[in-house]
Amino acid sequence: MRTSRLRQLATDERQCRSYLTLASETLDMMLYPTKHVQGPFLRPELIDRIAAMLNFNLQQLCGQKCRNLKVKNPEKYGFEPKSLLDRLTQIYVNLDSEEFAQAVAGDQV
Repeated sequence: MRTSRLRQLATDERQCRSYLTLASETLDMMLYPTKHVQGPFLRPELIDRIAAMLNFNLQQLCGQKCRNLKVKNPEKYGFEPKSLLDRLTQIYVNLDSEEFAQAVAGDQV
């Protein structure tokens, strides 16, 4: 029983590190193009989805339940919430436009 729980814990830790790496890489991937080429991200078929995704992630990092994200050893998992928040908000700034502001405001988080 104990061995099985330890194995599951190790699996969960690897999965957590993997998800955090993926989240970080996804933000990096969006950060660069939104800085240099905003047009494709502001197209009607994408703008609402991007606004919803950004708002969801902002809510997770800063919303009422953000205290649930406390981690004893964040470096063990590569958890850097301030860095994630910084990149996330930079994407908002990069997409600054009237259309994007309306999409962000219209999202029902």
